[in-house]
Amino acid sequence: MSSFIDQVAEEHDFPVQVFNDLTQQAKWAVMLEVARGLLSEEFEPVELTAINEGAVACLFNVAAELAQLEVDGNRLFPDEPEEYEVRYTILEAVSELLEADGAELDQLPDIACDDHSEWQLMVECLADAVLWDDDFELGDVLVDEDPDDAHARKEMFGIDQNYFTAIAPDPSDQEVKKIIAELRDYCVPY
Repeated sequence: MSSFIDQVAEEHDFPVQVFNDLTQQAKWAVMLEVARGLLSEEFEPVELTAINEGAVACLFNVAAELAQLEVDGNRLFPDEPEEYEVRYTILEAVSELLEADGAELDQLPDIACDDHSEWQLMVECLADAVLWDDDFELGDVLVDEDPDDAHARKEMFGIDQNYFTAIAPDPSDQEVKKIIAELRDYCVPY
């Protein structure tokens, strides 16, 4: 998550529009809500909203980017010790997920695998376990529809009527400093 924090701090453009549309302060607050909900037993799971699920999707996107950077770094600097931290973390998470399902682990890539698509697949496996779908990407489509049609489509897809209209927190600059400090406590350094 540390790299994700750095990318938000740099106002990185993520591939999830609902997250990109947030103010910088709101991104920090949503990230903290998501981190608490996913990583802490002290907090309730986060509410299923387009904003929250979009933030989670961004986390997985960053994980895939980090795996790719790690592979590329090993290729570009062959004289340096190889790095495997990100891929190790991904393999551990996928292994835990598969073991919980009683699945075989023999199809997992070797930690030294330098095929980007293998690591993308592993991250997608994790993302699919957390995000059952990508409803968060439908917001712009449904907003432009006739309200009755949008309501019917949400009903058909099992999407809560308030899923796209949830309002992100809007912390003050002082609150953002506290949020960032707490977020860093959830981070694994890379």
